[in-house]
Amino acid sequence: DNVGKFFEDLFDWELPTPSNPKFEHAEEKRDSSVLSTFLSEFFKPDADTLPLPYGRQEHTNALDVVKTCEAFLHAHTVRGTNWGVDFQFCRPSLIKYPPKQWLWDDCAHMITWSHLDLPSAIRSMRTMLSMQKSDGRVPEIINWKSDSNAEWMMHKSLYSEDDSVDLTQMPMLPYALEAIFRRKKDVAVLKEFLPKIINYYEWWLNYRSPDGDNLIVIIHPWESGLDASPLYDPAWKITTPMPPFMELYPKFLKLPVKYKWKYDWDQKKITSAPKPDFLFKDVGVNSVYAAGWGILGRLCEEMDDHDLKDLCFSRRDNVEKAILEKMWDPNLSRFISLYKNKKTGEETRSEIETVQSLFPLLLDSIPKEITDSIVHNQLTNPHKFWLNYPVPSVPKDSPSFEPIFTEDRNLMWRGPTWGMPNWLIMEGLTKHHYDAEADELLERWLAATIKSGIYEQWNPLTGEPYGSEGLGMSTLVVDWLYRLKKLDFVH
Repeated sequence: DNVGKFFEDLFDWELPTPSNPKFEHAEEKRDSSVLSTFLSEFFKPDADTLPLPYGRQEHTNALDVVKTCEAFLHAHTVRGTNWGVDFQFCRPSLIKYPPKQWLWDDCAHMITWSHLDLPSAIRSMRTMLSMQKSDGRVPEIINWKSDSNAEWMMHKSLYSEDDSVDLTQMPMLPYALEAIFRRKKDVAVLKEFLPKIINYYEWWLNYRSPDGDNLIVIIHPWESGLDASPLYDPAWKITTPMPPFMELYPKFLKLPVKYKWKYDWDQKKITSAPKPDFLFKDVGVNSVYAAGWGILGRLCEEMDDHDLKDLCFSRRDNVEKAILEKMWDPNLSRFISLYKNKKTGEETRSEIETVQSLFPLLLDSIPKEITDSIVHNQLTNPHKFWLNYPVPSVPKDSPSFEPIFTEDRNLMWRGPTWGMPNWLIMEGLTKHHYDAEADELLERWLAATIKSGIYEQWNPLTGEPYGSEGLGMSTLVVDWLYRLKKLDFVH
């Protein structure tokens, strides 16, 4: 009953409670003051005075950027003991993000740490996988530190377990393990982590491929990490290019509320509902997943486990085949995504062009004519993604393109450039030998960090920084500075 009262006050919702078991809700309040007050609990920094390099970033070259990234990761490192585990990980930032372990964020930190502090990368991986669930799922967020009262009330209202959330996130773990093994050719590392990550990838197939077509679904935009991407607008029945914050954000909270109170977080019930609330086959998530199977197969070769290698490569081939057959549109000359229509339950196309349509560059079996189309018609097209500080989250010619971001006005992932998509696109470019384009993308990415510092996102036209300073995901530029040998020193 207290939980129901909490959400009634926040959104004017009616939730099922012992005294009111029927699930229904009214339209959310359009006045954002209640929500803004509540969210301020999450967006405030941990302390009034933040440690260096916060507020003092000065860069003249790539080495300065590397030193700043290392300082931020040290400042964000969280250690302790909870849930019977000695933990160490990096939170995304001291601003906006509480001391929790996010899946795709900390995978990014592991990749950067693999060059700067390899033991920290391994400890973060061990910490994350210590909370893998019995069915194989790795949670999107793990609650290693105590929450404030507001955070705890929110968590208990949305999720079924105290230690973590019931969602997962972009399946980046194979990429992090590959980065660790690239630096430490120790099969013991693979033996410790590889079976667990394969089990996690099998979870996606067992619980998130409800149509049996080898494509996986996300049940919440938070699971891709690209929360408010316009790619998802058709599934929400949103037709305006830049919807108001209060039109979209309450939908993000309604989903886990319903999943808890109606389905008790039974993942198979959620994905098998005849008229699901949000089942989305994001081409970006599927591409990361497919290529991840390929990484796992190659790491199994390093362990001389040929049975597991064959399994992983077979899984990769099946997912890549499904992406190429169902998501490549030869008339549009680009990839599209798919979702279940909430009213009819039928599979429906989302044709909105976003940065996710570039992620199939990761695929091993993608034909050369398709990679050429992605690179030349989309990525390096100055009317689309090839701006001063690429890669924008939506192309410049999109009605949703808004290069300026403010916390109180704009939704994320509708224009500005982020570090993780840049990193994934660099993976694809180098895999398929678009070396000149990879070099140029890295130079422009580095130019943004030298000019404005390490931040959550950047204006793709001016390089102006937005969002949380020091966001750990943005330190991924370090990985490519090392791998493309842009640093003239040995760390």
